[in-house]
Amino acid sequence: MRKSVYERMLLRVREVVQAADLLREFETAERFNVRIENESYMPLVIESWPTPDSLLGERRRILAAHYFIEKGRAYPDPELEMTDAGFPVCLRQTAFGIMETPVLWRDPVTQQVMINVRGKRDMAELLGIWAKNIKDQGWTQAASRIVAASNQGTLALPQPGEA
Repeated sequence: MRKSVYERMLLRVREVVQAADLLREFETAERFNVRIENESYMPLVIESWPTPDSLLGERRRILAAHYFIEKGRAYPDPELEMTDAGFPVCLRQTAFGIMETPVLWRDPVTQQVMINVRGKRDMAELLGIWAKNIKDQGWTQAASRIVAASNQGTLALPQPGEA
């Protein structure tokens, strides 16, 4: 059976983290953050943390993002927050300001878990392209260079929040 674009996006993120030899930390650390440089592309930032409110039974939240810097401020282009099963929680993009598409949340009044079906469907094409680009643009190979550099003692990983 073919994987959904959401599952493929999560798979690509996990492949990059595994190539950097950081899968255990990604899955267990209180806050995980890695920034991968890949010449001619905006850096890829991957983060994970324990879920503050399990909406679909997830244990962790995962963020994958590219950011561009303008006037000293980082802007998402794009930034995806998802569950540890790959279900999108929120997508942020910079287009005429910062556009945010919430997909999964808990209603503060009823406490019901809400899903923005239209928003999820609308982002599918973008996430499919992004998942393909992560593979085609060599992000896994770029992440593996982190391991090679750290074995040579020349790497300093960014601290959480330094993305």
